[in-house]
Amino acid sequence: MAIKEALMEMYYFTELTKRFNQAYKHLGDLRNVFKPSQPNESWLGYDLAFVLTEMEEDKFEEYIESCIHGRKNKTFFIGLFIQYKVVNLIKQKHTRGGQSNVPSGYNVPFYRSSLKTKPSLSGTYSQHETLVRLSKTPSAKVVYACPMLFSPREVLLKPDLSKLQMVEVNTKVRNYYDKWVKAGTHEDKHHIVFQDKNGANQMWCSDEPMKGESISCTDWIRQTDLKMLSPKEAITLIKDTKTILTKTKSQKPSLYLFEFEQFSKSKNIKNEEGIIVP
Repeated sequence: MAIKEALMEMYYFTELTKRFNQAYKHLGDLRNVFKPSQPNESWLGYDLAFVLTEMEEDKFEEYIESCIHGRKNKTFFIGLFIQYKVVNLIKQKHTRGGQSNVPSGYNVPFYRSSLKTKPSLSGTYSQHETLVRLSKTPSAKVVYACPMLFSPREVLLKPDLSKLQMVEVNTKVRNYYDKWVKAGTHEDKHHIVFQDKNGANQMWCSDEPMKGESISCTDWIRQTDLKMLSPKEAITLIKDTKTILTKTKSQKPSLYLFEFEQFSKSKNIKNEEGIIVP
């Protein structure tokens, strides 16, 4: 029995928030967790966002909407946007309209999450297209979070991030979506599929399945920016982000946005612009 999406979000919230705070504790008041209202989620696309920004939530949502619609912006932020997906266990093989429900190279049982590819009544774009568009924004990381949980009893246990499969919406996925649009199949039924609970052989499934990249949340955290930043890494982050925004002809972020606490047992580090981080 699949667990409701809202319950999954509640179940993992505390653990993910703890990891976010640990990673960016030196950035103080810039840390935010934003949860769109249900009506707003239909045009923002995500369930939850962990963000480094000075903006208030209403202004941030307006800003994200403008990013989704492709308008140029000058405000700086770093964000992790999560959309949870219910994972269903597919136990039997069947054929409908000459098509098998089992992807090429797969065996039953396997695991599948449905993508929302049709626009809602209140939204311009489908949820998937919205997330694809959002993923084009510099410093925005967009993921589908697929919990391998199949009984409400499991949420009574301590959250295990190794059971949460993260599937990133990246350049490869954006190009794949463009192929759907050109083929006129972008509003057809599409899925994220896994061969087993460990996320093996993850694929984006349509008439022409594409091999994907799934990773447990535990391993994903180790490999992404969601880790403790040293003073030197913080300076590198600022410089890299300035470079990205310069290339996109956006205003450079002001360094005053970053407020660092005192680092114990650390030497002063000076960047190329002569700014010292204590």
